[in-house]
Amino acid sequence: MSAAWVVPVQAAGQAGDPIPLHPPLLLDHNAETWQLTPDGAMVVFGIDELEAAPATGGAVSAVSGSLARGSFVDGFVVGTDSRTVAYKIFDAAAGIERLLVARLDAAPDVSPVEVASGRFVDFALTPDTRQLVYIAVVSGRPLLFSVPVAGGSAVQLVAAPVSSFRISPDSAHVVFRSSRDGRNELSSIATTGGAAVVISGDLVDDGEVHDDYQLTPDGAHVVFRADARTDGMTELFTTSRAGGRVTRLSGALVSGGDVAADFVLSPDSRWVVYRADANKAGTIELFSASISSAATTRLSPQLPNGADVSPGMVIGPDSSRVVFRADATRKNVHELYSVRLRGGKVTTLSGGLVAGGDVSRNHGTADGRPAQGFSVTPDSATVVFRADAARNGVHELFSVPIGGGERAKVSGRLVAGGDVRPSWAISANSRRIAYIADALA
Repeated sequence: MSAAWVVPVQAAGQAGDPIPLHPPLLLDHNAETWQLTPDGAMVVFGIDELEAAPATGGAVSAVSGSLARGSFVDGFVVGTDSRTVAYKIFDAAAGIERLLVARLDAAPDVSPVEVASGRFVDFALTPDTRQLVYIAVVSGRPLLFSVPVAGGSAVQLVAAPVSSFRISPDSAHVVFRSSRDGRNELSSIATTGGAAVVISGDLVDDGEVHDDYQLTPDGAHVVFRADARTDGMTELFTTSRAGGRVTRLSGALVSGGDVAADFVLSPDSRWVVYRADANKAGTIELFSASISSAATTRLSPQLPNGADVSPGMVIGPDSSRVVFRADATRKNVHELYSVRLRGGKVTTLSGGLVAGGDVSRNHGTADGRPAQGFSVTPDSATVVFRADAARNGVHELFSVPIGGGERAKVSGRLVAGGDVRPSWAISANSRRIAYIADALA
């Protein structure tokens, strides 16, 4: 039986007992069913109804209120203000979905506000928490809308079918992927509506932009993968959010090489870290590229034959180092490493592993939800990772300084056959970790 716990972020040799969030607060292990608010004060969870509890333990508050028989919460997002939450429910009686917005600091005294109904593909709050942007299916077509969080009329942003969108950090624009003449391209439009601008440039015949595009944290640029120059060869590009010149970032690739599907941007908006088989087809290595100059650097060490850098690398919030998983020392033994974004010495973080042990990987599950293997604390000082380091098949939670040092076990004692789930959250002050485990009370 899995329960949610909070534990201090620890250094090696320190002791700290996990605190149950609300004994027994039992949660699904999937990350989308619970979130720690950005300020680390509350845990929000949606299993059937939407509820919240203090991160240090205490009474559970009903956010969505009691739902009709057969109805349930089907996804939610917490705003950057740590107080606003938008969520979707399936209304069983009406046979439709509804989007609602609520205040965590007012629940359950103030009722949620319904802002839209129908069938929805995706939804997100703008960073200023004033607008809700969503894709709704209308007459079989996925269309893009925005609506004020406080309530009001929704605005359809574009007429073309849209597969995905990203909101700029200043909440002013939405970058979206849509189909034109049978090709997927990127465009930008004001969050409240207006004229859309195509920003991905010209594409070769049958070329298209992939769906993993990102806005830089400063909102100035969009980085995207596309087979824009050669059909079937995926490369990495950048352009201004407003459109203009498109610059290739990934450099030359060997014949048969591609940029892999998971690149990450540095918080200071200066770097992109990506995986590619740039030097040898089939051998995936790690690289960084300057977004301003497009100069590239290989970050990973020389890999054994058949080895690869795993997906899911993480850049520290201070933009100095990237943490990655690879079987760089021994094939099929996946350890954790860090290196500076400019390149240099690669440091092993995970320490010794028991025979058969591995650091868990960051990946998506079969149903599209994220599963965590490692993350970096907001102060960029510590890496938290999940591994069966001491006993093969028994996954525990550890911490280690990002620049290297002795690892510390941070998860508590587990029941026989127990495990730490691949889902946790770190408070904004880097002092607490909330995690789910089959642990002893």
